[in-house]
Amino acid sequence: KPSPDPYARAFQLLQRSNASLVQDRCVAIEDSRWGLVSARDAGLRCVGVMNSYSASELPGAELVVEGLNTLTLEMLDRLVSNPANPANPANPANPANPAKAGLYPDEKVRA
Repeated sequence: KPSPDPYARAFQLLQRSNASLVQDRCVAIEDSRWGLVSARDAGLRCVGVMNSYSASELPGAELVVEGLNTLTLEMLDRLVSNPANPANPANPANPANPAKAGLYPDEKVRA
């Protein structure tokens, strides 16, 4: 990391068993900025987990959660159902952050 190669390779291997798999519906869950850079550069959607870093220290995450125990399948489904904007990713410092935009109103998401 931050090379996208590990994520790109993992996606290629997964796609071999499921040809309909597309990158913008695949999510990387990371707890570091370098992991987020790697995943985004591989074309994946990104969730940041605040283990070691605060939300503001996880740029590039489209969704930031306090811990894995707060992340739900519904949140992931909503994330990949919305188009990605690679030029302006939603992150904690960005007003377009899905958590701030009310896309996850019932979830405990720290933004």
